[in-house]
Amino acid sequence: MVYVIIPVHNRINDTIKCLDSIYRQNYKDIQIVVIDDGSTDRTKEILAKIQDNRVEIVKLPHGGRGVALNSGIEKCNTEFVAILDAD
Repeated sequence: MVYVIIPVHNRINDTIKCLDSIYRQNYKDIQIVVIDDGSTDRTKEILAKIQDNRVEIVKLPHGGRGVALNSGIEKCNTEFVAILDAD
């Protein structure tokens, strides 16, 4: 299994494109952790609509990319972790 960590801050359109790209990959044994780093746009609302059991949404107060990534890494219980920026 590969965990994909996506830190997001006010980039919902890019995040949706990013998720679509991951879904189109041939390798399907993945878990996606989207870290919403205190977005103030419609990110929370749109991410809440995702109905895929491979996607976990983590909401944090804005702390920056490093805090978001560390939070995502803590969620991973596998040897392989990919970090993918939403844009």
